[in-house]
Amino acid sequence: MTILVRDEEELIRANLDYHLSRGVDFIVATDNRSQDSTADILREYEKRGVLHYIFEPDDDYSQDQWVTRMARIAAEQYKADWIMHVDADEFWWPSDGRKIPKILESVDNSIDGLIVPRSNFVPIENYDDRSPFFTQLTVREKKSLNPLGRPLPPKVCHRGTSDIKVSQGNHSFGFENRAPRTEQCGNILIFHFQKRGFKQFQKRIQQGGAAYDRNQRLNKAVGDTWRELYELDRKGELQEYFTDSTYTDEEIKQGIVNESLVSDTRFMLYMTELYGQQQ
Repeated sequence: MTILVRDEEELIRANLDYHLSRGVDFIVATDNRSQDSTADILREYEKRGVLHYIFEPDDDYSQDQWVTRMARIAAEQYKADWIMHVDADEFWWPSDGRKIPKILESVDNSIDGLIVPRSNFVPIENYDDRSPFFTQLTVREKKSLNPLGRPLPPKVCHRGTSDIKVSQGNHSFGFENRAPRTEQCGNILIFHFQKRGFKQFQKRIQQGGAAYDRNQRLNKAVGDTWRELYELDRKGELQEYFTDSTYTDEEIKQGIVNESLVSDTRFMLYMTELYGQQQ
């Protein structure tokens, strides 16, 4: 697994523990200028021998280059059979109960990679930053959209190879000399917890939006969601946008009734049991 993070102390430990428990055997992590305890947490897992730590000092969000670098390290240095590219707020859920490697082992040898769908868990009023996110966010969208109201793009995983090139956003991949052969993944759903508390959301938009502004290499159409939300923040309108996107208890009940929302406590129960076992 690869993961690119910046100031993700709220999520990073849960993310690593969860995916290791689901069968991920090694993690290549890039820390992009974290100022909180993210680096210290990553170093803990490095000392355990399950993580390769990279510090990235640049501040232009060249995600495609940094994730491609991690993917090639995973393939060349650690001989990865399969590589999945994960964000800190994404948790890959095997819908049939198998470990993730078992699902990937069953993919036909002619397939280079899988297209994996995502599902947003909805933000709630009165979210408490002091409590674990997974105990509070237990309702997700039946059909997920990105923050600008467009269909939520999937993510990818692929076989380990040294000529891999991962796109910005981890939504697709390619090779040096040929097009990849992919298929839709029906056995994994990515649980996405992008919006939690407003302070976390605003900080992420400010960091990512400013970094995109500094990137002179990428087309301005790349990262349009980040850029538009960053513009809302500069106008002082991000709080209003965030508040409008949160759900009251009544709105959640209505959403479940009209089937636009789904109550899903599986992740909460899994994480509660995982940390109960670790204690």
